[in-house]
Amino acid sequence: MEFNFDEFVTWVGEDTDTLMMLIWIIPVIVFVFYGQRIQLIISSNEIKKEIEKLEEYTASTKKEFLKYVKNNLTSSSDPEKKLDSFFDY
Repeated sequence: MEFNFDEFVTWVGEDTDTLMMLIWIIPVIVFVFYGQRIQLIISSNEIKKEIEKLEEYTASTKKEFLKYVKNNLTSSSDPEKKLDSFFDY
């Protein structure tokens, strides 16, 4: 069986208009109906990542501050409880 390249190009050439139309129409339809939902998912994932970063910063800052207070300031009671209530406020 011989492969005729000219026949293949002719066959594909006839369907490229339909194929290109589908390539452009399908994403447009998807984004019309699901664009806001896709944007919501992307935005909420970015917000979750940033909240996790802020929580890490908060934990590390609290840890460093408590270490500083314990090493450099004298207190008769445990400063951690007082500072935790202050941080929670």
